[in-house]
Amino acid sequence: MCVRMRTDCVGQVDTAGIDILLVGDSVAMVVHGHDTTLPVTLDEMLMHCKAVSRGSQRHAYFTNTLFEHSGLEEVESKTMHLV
Repeated sequence: MCVRMRTDCVGQVDTAGIDILLVGDSVAMVVHGHDTTLPVTLDEMLMHCKAVSRGSQRHAYFTNTLFEHSGLEEVESKTMHLV
C-alpha cells in the first residue's frame, strides 16, 4: 500500500500496514499556504523528504518531480540532488 504523506503525521503510519510513502509537491499548498504547487522549491521538497525519512525509517518513500523544468538535464540534476 502507498499513501501520500505529510511530515506532521509520519509516526501514525508505522503500524498501519503502509509500505511506501509519497512526499508530494502538494506541501506547497498544505504546509506553506500557496495557491498552487508551483512555488515549492527543490530545497523545500528535500526538507520534507528528510523529515519523513527521520520519522519513519522502515518505509520506502519517494517524491514527485517539480512541475517546472527546462529539460532532461535539469530533471537529471534535480533527481541526483534529491538522491
